[in-house]
Amino acid sequence: VHLPIGFRTEINLEALAWLDAVASRLESGYLVTIDYGYPSHELYQTYRQNGTLMAYEGHQALENLYTRVGQRDLTAHVNFSALAAWGEKAGLTVAGFTDQAHFLMSLGILETLSDQDTPKAVKTRLNAKSLLLPGGMGEMFKVLIQYKGLEPASLSGLKFRPQRVSCRL
Repeated sequence: VHLPIGFRTEINLEALAWLDAVASRLESGYLVTIDYGYPSHELYQTYRQNGTLMAYEGHQALENLYTRVGQRDLTAHVNFSALAAWGEKAGLTVAGFTDQAHFLMSLGILETLSDQDTPKAVKTRLNAKSLLLPGGMGEMFKVLIQYKGLEPASLSGLKFRPQRVSCRL
């Protein structure tokens, strides 16, 4: 990745070791990674020139990372292109990449929701809505599926709007 002078970003070096460990133990099967992040071409845009490191406390994003240290969760976005490339080097093949909303809809989440007006059914629909909404978790969370030791298959979770993730960093 060639970044402009002054560009700051996070790199998760532990992800490489983790991916190598998983790939070396996986003889035949799928690795499904779900997290928030982007492929390299989206992650390294100029509007993210200060990186993606954020602090969360009580489900709220906070700008100051260094107050209430130990009381807040610190997090950064995943580089899915890096996971795809490192996985390929470790013997994994990308089966597909999509966002959480399309992944869950492909698996039939909408068909599982009841149209009853009971408090439990309404609460379940509202919870599902938070997982699916564009601009929220449905769009921010991505799903990368890699496999090893299998014949390529059409996966139901990738039925709607699969995206491409380049293994090029």
